[in-house]
Amino acid sequence: MKKYIAEFIGTFALVFIGCSAYTLNLSTTGAQVIILTALAFGMVIVAVFNSIYKVSGAHINPAVTLGAFAADRMKAVDTAAYIIAQFLGGLLGAFALYLIAISNSSFELIYGLGQNGYGDLSLGGYGIVPAILFELIASFLFVYIYLASTSKKGVKSSAGISIGLFYAAAVISGFLITGASLNPARSFGPGFIAGFANPVAWFQLPLFILAPAIAGLLAGLMFKFKVTHGKLKKKEYDEDDTEESEESTGSEFGEQDEIEVIEK
Repeated sequence: MKKYIAEFIGTFALVFIGCSAYTLNLSTTGAQVIILTALAFGMVIVAVFNSIYKVSGAHINPAVTLGAFAADRMKAVDTAAYIIAQFLGGLLGAFALYLIAISNSSFELIYGLGQNGYGDLSLGGYGIVPAILFELIASFLFVYIYLASTSKKGVKSSAGISIGLFYAAAVISGFLITGASLNPARSFGPGFIAGFANPVAWFQLPLFILAPAIAGLLAGLMFKFKVTHGKLKKKEYDEDDTEESEESTGSEFGEQDEIEVIEK
């Protein structure tokens, strides 16, 4: 249960802080909002990773969880529980942001809570095709970097920084296209609530749930078939981590499921 709660809290933090940087700074000039939002998301990922990696693996993203499942790092039951916790965390994070935002008389929900979008909801006016392409490519790269950074061949001491920096870079590059989701739970919370004022947000949600999910599975399959890294077995952490106690390691799937990477 601890690992599920950790995923819930981590995803809550990601959505609440990351989307706040955009929603509560709409009066700031365009370029500044992009940088502020990117930094907020990136720094939250670094902080959360360093805080709960030993508890849950710090996925805070269903695409990462699906990638870990495809790479044989997770059991199906834990995969489902992680995803439920992440979606709930994203929804509650967006709702908490909404409660703060409505205290400002100038706030209108139709402006959104930092949800992702394309077409009329894209800040750059990009359509569905570039939105799909960006989300697929960026999500694939993000999950690949997560899986690579947390493998035995990765530099785990700086994994959180690598993951957070890439996400921040993706936000900067894709801000005007879709707002850069790369994370179904990050999109679901703000999009679901904003949909009550603008139902288009609801109709666009499937893209931001399916594209990152598909990309995550593809990235995971690369590790399953050891395209670039060593063969992975169904354990969650390296041998270096097995010396930790059950409370400190908190493997994503129970104490028997620690990751082991077999070097060829």
